[in-house]
Amino acid sequence: MDFNVYTIDDPEWENSFYSFPSALKDIYYTPQWYKTLEAHEKAEALCISFETSGYHFLYPFFRKKINNYDPGGDYYDIQSAYGYGGVIVNSPVVPVETGNQFNRLVTEWLKNTGVIAEFIRANPQLPYFSREAEYSVVRKNVYINTVSTYRIPEKCARQNIAKAFSSGLKVFYDPNLDYLDEFIDLYNVTVHRLGMHPYYNFGKDYFYRIKKYLNENASLIHIVKDDKIVAAGLYFRHEEKANLHLAGSLVEYQVLRANDLLYHAAIQQSLKNHVLTLNVGGGTTNDPDDNLLRFKRKYSRIVMDVQIGKNIINKDIYDKVTRNWVLRHPELETKYSNYFLKYHQEI
Repeated sequence: MDFNVYTIDDPEWENSFYSFPSALKDIYYTPQWYKTLEAHEKAEALCISFETSGYHFLYPFFRKKINNYDPGGDYYDIQSAYGYGGVIVNSPVVPVETGNQFNRLVTEWLKNTGVIAEFIRANPQLPYFSREAEYSVVRKNVYINTVSTYRIPEKCARQNIAKAFSSGLKVFYDPNLDYLDEFIDLYNVTVHRLGMHPYYNFGKDYFYRIKKYLNENASLIHIVKDDKIVAAGLYFRHEEKANLHLAGSLVEYQVLRANDLLYHAAIQQSLKNHVLTLNVGGGTTNDPDDNLLRFKRKYSRIVMDVQIGKNIINKDIYDKVTRNWVLRHPELETKYSNYFLKYHQEI
């Protein structure tokens, strides 16, 4: 039995990750991904590795110190990085006693290191094993099998792409992120227009850390009209999986079907890279009629539930911190009533 906790600069995190088969890997488990988000999260990246009897578990997360609301000591919480997380294991079938042993050891370590709560952004593509937690579906994601026989299933989507090309829109691939500043501006315009949560106001540093740490695994796809970038998407690729991570567009060009062309270009890039699946995300709600979800479903019939897991490790301290947050910010209680780690939310 081998139980280890690696820091972000420990080469054993990366070595452990790359020991997994390609089908069981995703970019969101790499130390490089956690490095891109460390400053944004203001947290410490850690990764648990556990091996026993031929089974190997890997569990990366951020550990964040609770600095306010009078916890009465040094306490923390942990959460998966933005994107997807949870546990990956090298077998689709894990004996119950082995899974229980892993969960018990992790929970013991969390308790012994002052962690009061655990928040998991479960990965729908890696469902073999889960931490013990209370799970709920928060949205549905659309996945595209980017194989040579792929064909866009809905006629209207194919017509929209034809309209985009006939309107003079062009696709420009940017493998080195040379036009990263233009993408950042476009993304910020979109965040402001949609009134997104402040969390998604990623600073320039975040995007430049992507360029620095993800290297050839990150690229940009631009949609151009008369030499002007009118839509763009940040595209991640790692072995068999690709993700359309973040996107932005100018609303006045949507009538030309710039967004349709962006999705078409991401699919073509995945086919070119011999990627097996492309994750284009889901809607903004859990409503099956969510407009964004309906738009994405034009490109694939493969839809998976996205779940989050909530696990209270130290109920007394968690309740105390949450109660003190409510007393200090009563005006935020309703807005963040469904947030598990609500005490990190400020005005």
